[in-house]
Amino acid sequence: MPKTTQLPNGNEKKKRPFLISAMIALAGISALILTGSVVSVGLTHGAEASGLAASMAFPLFTIFVGIAIGGLRGARYGWWALGTYSVYSTSKGLIVTLAAMALTDQLDPGTLTKQILYGFSLSLWGMFILVYVFRKNVREYFQVSTSSKMKQILILVGLFVLFLFVFLSQHLPTIVATGT
Repeated sequence: MPKTTQLPNGNEKKKRPFLISAMIALAGISALILTGSVVSVGLTHGAEASGLAASMAFPLFTIFVGIAIGGLRGARYGWWALGTYSVYSTSKGLIVTLAAMALTDQLDPGTLTKQILYGFSLSLWGMFILVYVFRKNVREYFQVSTSSKMKQILILVGLFVLFLFVFLSQHLPTIVATGT
């Protein structure tokens, strides 16, 4: 059970794991950056472009807000948002790396190296978060320690496969069009 602090009114307050606090801060900053990006697209390219940017950014914005608010409250949906982001990052990184490797003859070596490193680091970050959210103290903080770990893993694997299909559908036309 996570460490608790006794409040004056007799309730107990759970101690938040340090890395969860860091991830809350990163998620909040990321949500603000996404919002600023959508607003700047709207100001520079008009309402239609802003609507398109907003529709593309909204799922990730929702995940970031879920991590930030759910993490602050120690709510179950915070754990699920963090798990969803981890499989999102892992699958996107994998597809970016594979797409870059498929386009080796079309990309200059500097761009190829950057894309492979970006994809690899994104996947590594996602896997780190995925392993971390299954730690006992993190599961207890988010009140998911009584839920079936196998069920949680299967749901996250399903999301991983879904994200793979989504990202593959985005990158496959480029790969096919270049003849590789």
